[in-house]
Amino acid sequence: MKKLLGIVVLSILFCQSANAVMTKLKCKDIIMGIAFDDYIYINFDEKIIQVFQGSGGNKVEFFVKKIDEYVVESEARPLVEGSKYKSKSGEYKKYTTYISDWTEWWSSDFKDHLWLVKIDRLQGFAGIGVSEEPIDGKTEKFNIDDAYTMECKKRGTSKF
Repeated sequence: MKKLLGIVVLSILFCQSANAVMTKLKCKDIIMGIAFDDYIYINFDEKIIQVFQGSGGNKVEFFVKKIDEYVVESEARPLVEGSKYKSKSGEYKKYTTYISDWTEWWSSDFKDHLWLVKIDRLQGFAGIGVSEEPIDGKTEKFNIDDAYTMECKKRGTSKF
């Protein structure tokens, strides 16, 4: 009986750790049908989305707002280093941002705007959006425009 209980416990632990695997994507930026040679790498799990730009040395992390078998969507966040933002759940979150080359990311003029990531798991596309207006503490609703639209493929042994 003890052996059976041990097998069940190990099976449950194994299943839970399998769900926490980081999914790794290699994405090519597409604007108006023109694909750039530079890749953007996106890693995600149930809690966090990481966006890496190898060409600019940039790394930005986003908290996951929604994840299911069809879509992964991040919480909107500013890119100002050390900024805090109140999420829709009411808690304040502090972000770490590593952007060494703003011209590779988008533009330094958009540091204090809200950014988000949305991944379509069925179609194999990812988008990074930015708000039209900066954060002013008064506005609750923001209009988000596409900054990047990318076609993605999984890399390594991750699942998509």
